[in-house]
Amino acid sequence: MVGLSVCFSCTPVEEESDSKVLAEVYDRKLYADDLEGLVPNGLSKEDSSMLANAYIDSWMMDASLMYEASQNMPVDLDINKLVKDYKESLILHNYEKVLINEFLDSLVTEEELEIYYQENLMKFKQKEPLIKAQFIKILTESEELDILIESWKDDTDPALLLDYCNTYAHIHMLDTITWRNFSSLEVHLPPSLKGKSVQQLPKDKIFEEEKFTYLLKILEIVPEGEIAPFDYASIQAKKVILHQRKVELLNQKKKNIFQEAIRKNQVKTYNE
Repeated sequence: MVGLSVCFSCTPVEEESDSKVLAEVYDRKLYADDLEGLVPNGLSKEDSSMLANAYIDSWMMDASLMYEASQNMPVDLDINKLVKDYKESLILHNYEKVLINEFLDSLVTEEELEIYYQENLMKFKQKEPLIKAQFIKILTESEELDILIESWKDDTDPALLLDYCNTYAHIHMLDTITWRNFSSLEVHLPPSLKGKSVQQLPKDKIFEEEKFTYLLKILEIVPEGEIAPFDYASIQAKKVILHQRKVELLNQKKKNIFQEAIRKNQVKTYNE
């Protein structure tokens, strides 16, 4: 799929172009030059025409909306100020990214994570159950399904199991280490298990339902309302710690830059 950006700088009538006019809406014209580079090389003539026509249709609809919007623009709307404010926000945002990339310490130690976790346990109380589980949903008519089932039961060749699932499975979750929200599994369960709590699910079962075979193992559960284990909570803890560092870094840099401006006598205040 090709992403198309509608061009509203496409020439108003007072800025005539030598290029062929393809469409006109009120005071705006779309020229053939505006479509330059739009159509990828290698497309058939028919596909190229369809793509160009789709762009033209989109341009005409958006151009008519732009005209209507401009006619109904509030009289007190200061476009120049909006543009100035937006430009300044882009410049500031870009410079903040530069400062973060250059100065932010992104290394968060295990000790820092553990301290944050212990000091903020209630923030990690679960609103839904967490599980460690293995799950496969596969069409029952899939080739050599017996190989999958034997590998699942024996649990001796994870690579073979993963390779088979990548080829045939409708959905598979084979990671036994990572905690996941119960809802990420629940959405894939068959109708007979919909609405059941995680505690009501079979802990180790292979069963068939509505053309699919399901293989399910529930390994561990953290019920709703309990504190998430550290190895799950530490991911969120790291994000919070890094966000706090970013805020502190930017505030400190802002103060330093302001103090430098004062030192250079570039900051002045005037009494009314």
